[in-house]
Amino acid sequence: MQKSKTVAIAAVALMGGIGKTELATQYARTHEADYSGGICWLNARESNLAAKIVLFYQQYIGKEVPKELGGQLLNPQEQALWCWQRTVSSYQLMLKR
Repeated sequence: MQKSKTVAIAAVALMGGIGKTELATQYARTHEADYSGGICWLNARESNLAAKIVLFYQQYIGKEVPKELGGQLLNPQEQALWCWQRTVSSYQLMLKR
């Protein structure tokens, strides 16, 4: 999964307290070297996830994210999409709810 250009999405959704976060943490630690672009942990219950993705991109990738493209203003979701489309290395996005 990590070596190809294919996107894989996995979700673990069970009742609270059975170790979902621990499972995700162990996976991230075990496969950290496979994601040269980094691992971005976000809390899905928080607002402004798109803004947090943009901030992660600016801080860790070190590039500015445009506020407009082709003369049109980008909303936060479009800016976040712009970031992920331009990440050349392998990355992992982890959302915890």
